[in-house]
Amino acid sequence: MTNENFWQRPTIINSEDPPFPESRLISNRPSDLMSGSPMFSSSPHNVEKRLRALEAAVFGQGNDSTLEGIADHHLKQFTPSTQWQKQHPVCGNYKADFALPEIRLAVEIDGHPYHSTVEQIEKDKIRDRDFLMAGWHTMRFSSTELNRTGFECLSQVADCLKTMGMEP
Repeated sequence: MTNENFWQRPTIINSEDPPFPESRLISNRPSDLMSGSPMFSSSPHNVEKRLRALEAAVFGQGNDSTLEGIADHHLKQFTPSTQWQKQHPVCGNYKADFALPEIRLAVEIDGHPYHSTVEQIEKDKIRDRDFLMAGWHTMRFSSTELNRTGFECLSQVADCLKTMGMEP
């Protein structure tokens, strides 16, 4: 099946009891999934909730972002002998996306929509300074950089560990 024909199949909703009644075949357009039942409401809250559930199911990360889940996979490839702690408390209410507390190294993964606003960029700079004042070093990677390099930029974390005399 080619990609252009994918959405030509009807979408089945609430398929608990086969055979599926014709009334359960809603539409062959994905945009129509967002209308009708409250379960498929297009309100931002419901969309966000469904995306979080999907991310948790795919990446097993609870509140972590999808980008962090993919970065976790790549960090494990580049640093196989390193035990990263996810969402590790650093200082105050701050948590590092990935941390090595024994050497006070934090790796932050910045998704584009959230970390691209002027307010969030300023908060990230303040956060980096707070981490530094608490004795932590931060390596920050943007979604743009991660996507452009195919997550290869995370190999810099392994290089950093090597310069510290650690086996990545």
